[in-house]
Amino acid sequence: MPHISVEYARDDDLDCKIEDILDTILEVADQSSVIVLENLKLRAIPCSQYRVSGRKGEAFLHVNVAMMEGPSLSAREELSDALFAALTKLLPDLKQITIDLREMNPRTYRKR
Repeated sequence: MPHISVEYARDDDLDCKIEDILDTILEVADQSSVIVLENLKLRAIPCSQYRVSGRKGEAFLHVNVAMMEGPSLSAREELSDALFAALTKLLPDLKQITIDLREMNPRTYRKR
């Protein structure tokens, strides 16, 4: 069960675009070889209290992708690159876009 959490600065511009951001992520995920949409949990987490490089007010978008072990490093890297390319195209003026893919440990992950 992959999880994608989109943390973003509570900002008028990003608030208006969050549906487009989520749709873009879904499109990239669907085109990838490592995510099955029927298993995906995607959520947006607005942050109203934050600092970027110690400063207030600079908008950011951070995508956390957590998936079970299995996909090769190159497949995960391709997903990261595709997400980054799509989001930087969608948000050309946003200076802070980051993506992190992590593997969940099946020995410690629990699901009902």
